[in-house]
Amino acid sequence: SSNNVDLDSFIQQVNEINKSQKSDNSKNIDNNDYWDKSFGKFIFSIGTSKLLDYPVRNLSIEINKEQSNYYLNTGKATFPGNTNISFEGLFKNKFSIFEGGGSLESENIRDFYRWLSKDLNNISDSRLKKARINSEVVFRKGGATFAGISGKIDSSNINGEVRLRFGDLTSAFVNLKIDSLNLDPYLDKNENSEDNDLNKIDLLNFDVINFDIQLENLLMFKNKYSDIIFKNTYKNNIFIIDQLDILDFAGGELK
Repeated sequence: SSNNVDLDSFIQQVNEINKSQKSDNSKNIDNNDYWDKSFGKFIFSIGTSKLLDYPVRNLSIEINKEQSNYYLNTGKATFPGNTNISFEGLFKNKFSIFEGGGSLESENIRDFYRWLSKDLNNISDSRLKKARINSEVVFRKGGATFAGISGKIDSSNINGEVRLRFGDLTSAFVNLKIDSLNLDPYLDKNENSEDNDLNKIDLLNFDVINFDIQLENLLMFKNKYSDIIFKNTYKNNIFIIDQLDILDFAGGELK
């Protein structure tokens, strides 16, 4: 337990140790040897820490070992935007895979997003505030999957799945169903903010992005649309619309 830890420096030191171990082929070190010989609980907590140059609060991790299984009973912290994130589940294959469940509850999801990436300057400051999301999660080297997503952002209910891949080529696949969305308040130019990024590193900059969106009801420029299907591909800085169907478009159908 600690009151204050610089996680940025800690992560940098861990990465340097891993690099030195990989470069020294003469050493045969089993990083899980200590865990294999131990039983019981590992409890780790930090009051305030620094991650990506920004304070993270109330970090708490509890891992329980039962026979040969390692369970994350709880892993939680408070991130920018007063965003509370928690995970619980099972570590597999010598901690290289994590499968379980996760939840996010935020007072300002926009602040959390711009901590991870860039600020959304074309969206009104009055939107992307409260969020509550639950999902099943799988983390493994080079990727993450969020399946069975269920939650709410602002006044829109969402369900779906998100798959992220990291490597030489980074990609994101987003499949979402949204019950209703009023775009007009999001595009209020009078309320747009200036560049106000929290993070100098864009962690959500992907080479390939695929959206598969189903939207039941949309209000845009004071016009109502319904039963919308939108699919796109973004690759090599080219944005391609693969499909756009609107069942109710100005009294007709658009495909």
